Amino acid sequence: MGNRKVDLVQAQHAVCEVLSRNIHATNSELAAALGVCATTVRRVLNRLLQCGSEDTKLLIQKRNEEVRMRWWSRKEIDPGEVLRELRLLAEKLGRVPRENDVPSLLFTRAVNVFGSWNAAIRAAGLGVNRFRLPRDRELKRELLLDALRKVAEKLGRVPKQGEYREVAQELDAPRDPSIYVRFFGSWEEALGQAGLIRTREDVIQEEVERLASLGRRYVSVKELPRLSSGARKALKKALGQRGITVVHVTPKVAKLLSAALERGFPVIDGLDRGRAFAIRLASGRTFRSIAADAGITGERVRQLAMKYLRAAAGSGKVRRRPVRPYSSAFSNAVGESVSRGGIGDSGQARRVAASCEATGI
Repeated sequence: MGNRKVDLVQAQHAVCEVLSRNIHATNSELAAALGVCATTVRRVLNRLLQCGSEDTKLLIQKRNEEVRMRWWSRKEIDPGEVLRELRLLAEKLGRVPRENDVPSLLFTRAVNVFGSWNAAIRAAGLGVNRFRLPRDRELKRELLLDALRKVAEKLGRVPKQGEYREVAQELDAPRDPSIYVRFFGSWEEALGQAGLIRTREDVIQEEVERLASLGRRYVSVKELPRLSSGARKALKKALGQRGITVVHVTPKVAKLLSAALERGFPVIDGLDRGRAFAIRLASGRTFRSIAADAGITGERVRQLAMKYLRAAAGSGKVRRRPVRPYSSAFSNAVGESVSRGGIGDSGQARRVAASCEATGI
């Protein structure tokens, strides 16, 4: 009731007293009796129509009818003329006219005379303009999907939720797109079940088959498609049912993990720590989380794990980085430095010279 609270019991007595004396009382007269403004009077009357006594409701309804009759006579609106125009429009359209089918003046007259658009349609004997859905859930689903397909056919493409209402008004379809959200859970799900787009289940099934065709027990999270969080969670669950684990590594590391798993993560001398890190990666851990537990850097964890995985997936030997031969310019510079005594440690000089001889420089 605005900022000021109104006692409905006292308001009911005041309204009944005023309307009993004068059924044509205006809002200003009622406002003076209630001690409120005219806007609050309308709110009080609407509230009393809902929860007031039967006598109060009858008085208010009779007063509203009197006010409406005065408005008709003042505006010289003939209800019969409004009904005739509605019937002519329905005959011209070949169906029950909708709100956007009539001129704004006719719509305003119909609402002011009869209280609402549907009331005017009923008074004209045209029936309520409403898309009725059956109670049976399966029949309701089929009707909704059929209406959605009609809208898509009318547009020539997949309809967006915002433009559905405008097109549905021209067809025998529910005009409010929110009914699809309430029934199917989302607009995209409704489009999918109507066959206009792929459903989430279809996408998940296709991705499961694609990843399973790789023949690996581990797949990288980077190999998953871009999906919503819920769809990605469902995809991981479906992959888990097929014995495939999603790991937080690159596809290359995922391949090495799969190869190491086929060999049972063999124990390799000198690579025990790398083996432990690889097993943690296979359980879904990340390099960063493993490094935090081990107290070392993530790069060091990656180096040790990759060293083990290459050995486990290969011949069992650690692949060593090939020695890069020195250039002739570097060899000459080293020789001159040794001859001048630029390298103070004789042992270091011998090691440099031996390295040059070993590489054929």
